Amino acid sequence: MTMSLVVGTTLVDADEVATRTRQGDSELQAFAAALNAGASGGEGNDPNRRASFAAGSVTVAEFQATALLPNATPFQPVGIGKPLTLMLRHAYTGRYGKKDMLLTSAVRDPFTTFGLAPRAINLMPKRIPKKAHIKGPAATESGTELVYYIPALTAQALTLTLDMAFDDFPDDLVDKIAGAITTAGGIPVFGPYSGILLAVGAAVKLLSKLANALVDAHAEFSVSDRLEFQVPDSPIPVAGYRVLSTPSLNHADFNFDLEQGLLHKDTGKPYDGDEPYVVFYVDGSKNDSFKEFTPTAASAAQLSKFLSQKEGSEVALGTITDAFKLFSDVRYRREADRLNKEIVKLPAGSAERKKMEESRDAAIANILEELLKP
Repeated sequence: MTMSLVVGTTLVDADEVATRTRQGDSELQAFAAALNAGASGGEGNDPNRRASFAAGSVTVAEFQATALLPNATPFQPVGIGKPLTLMLRHAYTGRYGKKDMLLTSAVRDPFTTFGLAPRAINLMPKRIPKKAHIKGPAATESGTELVYYIPALTAQALTLTLDMAFDDFPDDLVDKIAGAITTAGGIPVFGPYSGILLAVGAAVKLLSKLANALVDAHAEFSVSDRLEFQVPDSPIPVAGYRVLSTPSLNHADFNFDLEQGLLHKDTGKPYDGDEPYVVFYVDGSKNDSFKEFTPTAASAAQLSKFLSQKEGSEVALGTITDAFKLFSDVRYRREADRLNKEIVKLPAGSAERKKMEESRDAAIANILEELLKP
């Protein structure tokens, strides 16, 4: 798997950034400081600050304009205690197509999903041609680009997997998934688990043939990325776009454009080769419209063990998911209380105490019920 960060329009090898960060590269540190100051509006904002990479150089202003759209909202820094959004923005099918496409995602968050990685169904467009560029669901389709959201990050690391499968899926299955995603208000549908799709507040039992069509779908393209937020000797991920592909696609040959995807450096034309790729972004902006993602994912990781329904039926899960929200709140409260006991033992102003205070504040921020907050 090859992963590149989009810096301005330049694709920068993620390993290069990680190595230079570990080595305390002064140029990269100054660039990151200016970038964070520009996002927060604080002192030290320098739009002309430049950083050079093996694939090219870029200024802070060019990085902030990565979206290539007028008045684009800048990405916000990510880290422990801050919101985190992972959002799919572009998928290219390469050699695969002439069938229906199933795009799924899974994020392993040890704390919020009990160590499991519930499988989310994001997009299911019909009859996708080969070498197609997909930028979210079409106006006539239902789907969601949301891969992950949490109001305040607590995990030291997350592992993301994105899969693309191509098959002739039954129309009834596509309609069932489309209806569930529409009802969920942009939150992905999770599953299937024992033939059950889990959405916000509801579980849909599929007919056996429909469930089997999903279970049997083999991913022709699968890529993963590990995001490390509090791991020794690993840099905190930079907010912005990331490009994932197999090693067969040499990212150094391309620039990035949000509308067209990868562009050949020599010709400026969009890449139209056989190798697929996906683009997603990492952002620290708060978004209350996504707040149901975490409890729905946590429910999906557990509820499938207990559900028993007739084929084709749908049941409301409001009371059950509320119970899981409450259980999640209690876990976060216990974690906050545990950290408080450790914090008082540490010297005031110490780096270790500050880090532990950030983790405690993140746990508190994820408690939904006000009565359970300290």
